[in-house]
Amino acid sequence: MHQNPWEWDEEDLRDLIRLGVPESLELDYKQCDALQKSDPKRNEISKDVSAFANSAGGTLVYGMKENGHVPTEVDAGYDPNDISKEWLEQVINSSKIQRRIDGVRVNQIWLNTSAHGRVAYVVSIPQSI
Repeated sequence: MHQNPWEWDEEDLRDLIRLGVPESLELDYKQCDALQKSDPKRNEISKDVSAFANSAGGTLVYGMKENGHVPTEVDAGYDPNDISKEWLEQVINSSKIQRRIDGVRVNQIWLNTSAHGRVAYVVSIPQSI
């Protein structure tokens, strides 16, 4: 498994499931419905990123189903023409977060085996100073 979440690929997502890596203070799984263009969902994304930055930093995995805080399967994925990496970066860097969090990395992962042509997103958030 790749060490850095910004280097993860589809196989790394499968490893999280196979190894039963639970959610923690530094890791959170979100089903696909977490990324939508509605204002409430955009606010939720901002709050999640902000919460990680204000604690120890961490990783959000968008496109992962979980049960009891343990990942169970890769979700259906996102159409990158609709929910794009650039759109997600824009939401994260929007004015909803008072001070911009530097160093946030969005990793777009192609789901070639489970959902061809669709993607998952892994957001790495550093601890803010």
